[in-house]
Amino acid sequence: MLFDREFHGAPSPFELEIVHLNLDPSWDAAAELMLAQLKEAGVNARLKVVDLPTWNAFQSGQSEVLAYHGPPQPQSTVTADLRIRFRTGGSRNPSKISDPKLDAMIDQQSTMVKDPDGRKKLILAGLWTEVCVAF
Repeated sequence: MLFDREFHGAPSPFELEIVHLNLDPSWDAAAELMLAQLKEAGVNARLKVVDLPTWNAFQSGQSEVLAYHGPPQPQSTVTADLRIRFRTGGSRNPSKISDPKLDAMIDQQSTMVKDPDGRKKLILAGLWTEVCVAF
């Protein structure tokens, strides 16, 4: 079993709706595989298939959706990606994360261009841990 089914008072069986972008047939197959794997883990998941305009609205935080399946749409730099997806007020922050400590870490790593090892350590060890806590 991937995880304990008795997690944090969640209903059993756990129900989950995942927004799925209907853009590429290969994503459909991956989504079906994900549903099967979640079922094995005791999660009853279903897909809410949406078109691109709806997907973009969801990704910009115009909904209360908590799970997505589609392209991550990364930005041209790590800093741009972090600011857009995880910083307070980011334009593609669908989870509406707002954490001053995380914001400060995103800003700090952007100033560390002359210390690539320190920046990598901050991003991998500190910043991503904080992202997980913020969720």
